Amino acid sequence: MPTAAARPTAPSPDPRRDTVIKLLLTAEEAAEVIGVGRTKVYELLRVGQIPSVRIGRCRRIPLRAVHDYVNRLTDEASGYEVA
Repeated sequence: MPTAAARPTAPSPDPRRDTVIKLLLTAEEAAEVIGVGRTKVYELLRVGQIPSVRIGRCRRIPLRAVHDYVNRLTDEASGYEVA
């Protein structure tokens, strides 16, 4: 009798879903990408370190803003002057 690990996994119902890159993230998703907690992301939003947009009542963080924030952190850590 085969074990659960030996069984092949079923393909995703929609193969395109596996390749979609989200452009706008929730605070929870941004926290996961950055590797910090959700509360820290809300703090960064509040002080203006990471910009966000509103869609109706939802607050979303552009993926580009997350990348920019991390790039600023690495530039500061490397000793580069940040404009």
